[in-house]
Amino acid sequence: MGTDPKPLSSSLNDIDGSILSYINDPVSIVDKDYIYRAVSRGYELMFQQPASEIIGTHVSDLHGPEVFNGFLKPALDRTLAGESFEFQFSRPGPDGNLIHIYSKHSVYSGPLTEGLGVAVVARDITELINATQKLEEERVLLKKERTLLKNIINTLPDFIFAKDDEGVYQVVNRSFEEFINKPLSEIIGKTDADLMSKESAGYVRGIDAQVLKTGEAHRDDEWVTYEDGRRRLLDMHKLPLVNERGEVNGLLGIGTNVTFESQAEQNRQIASVFFEVTNNPCFILNAQSEVLAVNSAAQRAFDLDEKPKGSVFDYFFDAAGGKCSLEECLGSNHYWSGELCDNKNSTYFASLHKVAAHSKLADRFVLVFQNPEDHTQVAQELLTKAYEDPLTKLPNRRLFFSKLESALIRAERQLKKIAVLYIDLNSFKPINDNFGHEVGDKVLIELAGILTSCLRKTDIVARIGGDEFAALVDTNSLEEAKLIVSKIHQTIEKSFSVEQLPNHKISVSIGISCFPDDAGAAEELLRIADQDMYKAKQKYKSQSV
Repeated sequence: MGTDPKPLSSSLNDIDGSILSYINDPVSIVDKDYIYRAVSRGYELMFQQPASEIIGTHVSDLHGPEVFNGFLKPALDRTLAGESFEFQFSRPGPDGNLIHIYSKHSVYSGPLTEGLGVAVVARDITELINATQKLEEERVLLKKERTLLKNIINTLPDFIFAKDDEGVYQVVNRSFEEFINKPLSEIIGKTDADLMSKESAGYVRGIDAQVLKTGEAHRDDEWVTYEDGRRRLLDMHKLPLVNERGEVNGLLGIGTNVTFESQAEQNRQIASVFFEVTNNPCFILNAQSEVLAVNSAAQRAFDLDEKPKGSVFDYFFDAAGGKCSLEECLGSNHYWSGELCDNKNSTYFASLHKVAAHSKLADRFVLVFQNPEDHTQVAQELLTKAYEDPLTKLPNRRLFFSKLESALIRAERQLKKIAVLYIDLNSFKPINDNFGHEVGDKVLIELAGILTSCLRKTDIVARIGGDEFAALVDTNSLEEAKLIVSKIHQTIEKSFSVEQLPNHKISVSIGISCFPDDAGAAEELLRIADQDMYKAKQKYKSQSV
């Protein structure tokens, strides 16, 4: 006789269970009482338990009451009510670390359950979740690093920019915005042709092309003229930007405005040549009266070594009575003149000048000797040439800086404010071109007189070059300085008169900076006033169009 066949329901049950044993994805069948009726091989792998230990247990026994009540029971109940859906939950793994599980619930009606049950298809998505979290953390960190880098770049005094291979600006820092005197929105997307003269743009583009072609860094001094007329010397470093394929697709520029440093270096070279070739004995001293250098004329006149030791006043004394010191000679005027005697009782006229320190160098002093017979006339000529503008007879740039340095020291001690005015004639070049330089000189002389008349005797007005003037004004506030500016504009409009220009309207653009609100150093105050003046000039040009 053959073996009695198994009941059909038992056979189906075995078939369903056998199929699940070959499935590597976590799949389970749960009945209405939340009891596991079958699990796949994937369940065994996920929970590291054999199927025989899972089947017949309550879902909460496998996952724990907290996960069961918080996530699984509500999901099972919804499915038993006829709803199929997907969700995600987390639970501790066998090693104690948190694992993340994606679960899909579908209604099950088959031999493994009595009545309705739930077919659960689960998947361990821990690696995906961890990878996503790590990616997000890296994204946040990258954003912080970019923000930090941007803040660092924006605090650097050197200006920094990046261009693509077409010369279009992609990135600039705040120093570059201030140097160009334009906001970021008017620089990004533009080329040098939009920002500077045609000649300067062509020169810069040639240097850029060399960097892009060779892929090598380049350093050069670039003289550029910007569209507002400013001409500046730039110490430029340009480096190629390379993409992930090793192709040069742009360049990075790091520049420093060395215009004023270059001018200062030229002045130092000129002074050095004059120091050696002049027939006047000269000594360079530090603040302690120690001799730092003497010229050939001094060595010959006083039979000195190349560099005498000790204080210069070990060799000379005040003819009016005894030894003297720098402090006694200079006081707060930064200049002294009088008679000094050497150790042989020969008398010489001498002048002592403080060299204003426009950089980080310590203060220096120059002691110049003259012969008694001609010292008065020669000394006056030297002072005039050194400190007076020959055309307007106003103080020149050198004397203005010296007075400004002194005023800053006095204002700091007395807790007072001072203002610097930077004054530039509008449309002066056409006057020279159309009427000649003689008429242009008369305009400058007339303007010098008006500026002097608008200021108090205690204020200082100087011609610092070309058609540019500067004024040093004692003031209580920015508003008071603006009133002086308004007075200058009104006086020029009413009183300016040059015979050869009867119908020509003369006007000026004026910029203001204040100590201590804007800056504490002389050069910085003048630079800020210069920038403010150019803003006023741009406004004048836009109104004149």
